[in-house]
Amino acid sequence: ENKLSEEVEIFWLSTDGNQKSYGKIASNSKREQHTFQNHVWLVRDLGGKIHSAYSAPANNAIISIRGPAIQPECRRAMSM
Repeated sequence: ENKLSEEVEIFWLSTDGNQKSYGKIASNSKREQHTFQNHVWLVRDLGGKIHSAYSAPANNAIISIRGPAIQPECRRAMSM
């Protein structure tokens, strides 16, 4: 969930170091993203500057992107 006042773009960092864009997340919006444990994700501002990075946990999680340029908070997702 993007809690910033600006849109961000998320990138998956492949094992060979290439970055693949998985799209943008609007300000104060949420989105679901499938991933695997230990996959590394980068969050960039629209100027291309890295805001934060994280490694995906084993279980479902909610990543809260907050400013300014800090590691996002990760908490276990609630079951529905």
